[in-house]
Amino acid sequence: MKQQGLTLVELMISLALALVLTLGVMTLLTTSQRSYQTQRELALIQENAVFALNFLAEPLREVGYARGCAASTPFGNAVLWPTGTPNFNLFTNSIRSWRSDQLPAGMQLTPQPLPGRQVLQIQGLVSSQDLRAAVSTQGNSARVDLLNSNHGVVEGDLMMLITDSCEQMTLFVAKNAGGHNQAHIVMNTGTVKDSPLQNCTRHLMGNYDCSNHASASSNQGLPNEADVFRVRNDLYFVANSTTSGQPSLFRHDLVRDQTHELVPGVDLLLLTYMLAGNDTYNGMRLANRTAVAAQLDATDNDLHWQDVIGVELHYRMLGSSDSGISREYRQFVAMRNLQAR
Repeated sequence: MKQQGLTLVELMISLALALVLTLGVMTLLTTSQRSYQTQRELALIQENAVFALNFLAEPLREVGYARGCAASTPFGNAVLWPTGTPNFNLFTNSIRSWRSDQLPAGMQLTPQPLPGRQVLQIQGLVSSQDLRAAVSTQGNSARVDLLNSNHGVVEGDLMMLITDSCEQMTLFVAKNAGGHNQAHIVMNTGTVKDSPLQNCTRHLMGNYDCSNHASASSNQGLPNEADVFRVRNDLYFVANSTTSGQPSLFRHDLVRDQTHELVPGVDLLLLTYMLAGNDTYNGMRLANRTAVAAQLDATDNDLHWQDVIGVELHYRMLGSSDSGISREYRQFVAMRNLQAR
């Protein structure tokens, strides 16, 4: 029997069908690959957003916490801060913010914050590290002997001493602290190891700061024991990463004068303050003060620090530079602000 091959028309039709099928498979693979990359970018963005939110949520919750002591408690601020560092105040303006182009004189950050972004200052006690100490005098200096083992306090740490009945609160820099099991800390003046800070007085008692520390009382009358807390004083800002070039969230530790890159992909960071005293939102009213947190004082009739009971964090997160993907996230954080209670 005579065998016949494909005609030219049949061959062309077969090739056309094969080409259509191949293009369909390639399109499906390309779409699947893009979808996978998009989902991967979104997962990475969400993961970074969770990290960024958690980094600020913990210190924000502690703002205004003073172990139950009132704002009228005598407060000794024995710390001499470098030029350009806003002074520490636990009860007033524990959160400050500035536009990146309107920073206080002398404040310099590296890398440089992105234009038009917020620079946030958050200061307060680290309540999870409540230490117990015996208090005494050593010559003219105050001596603090930590009673906890493995406390980890080292020279240069910023500390807050609070007496049991709130007779006194004093901020000071730890000197001669060896860390871990070595309990002995001396509150002394002079240069502090690995820190730009130093104490301007050796006295714990009194209501003073370094501009009027002559009014600090002697160490006579100190209680035998007191609580001691580590203290944080940090700046948070958005700048381009020195490694990837992408916007990232940075933290500058004002105690150690060190800057660390925390989370990549953070392009925008804003705070909105929740205030007590109005029924517009579950008993709270919303005040948008994204760049003027430094004005939370008695001269601002619209917004007083004692009214602030929480903040809403607002992040804009970016994917990789070639993905073009961005997402925004918000989280409300209730604060332990004594003045709002």
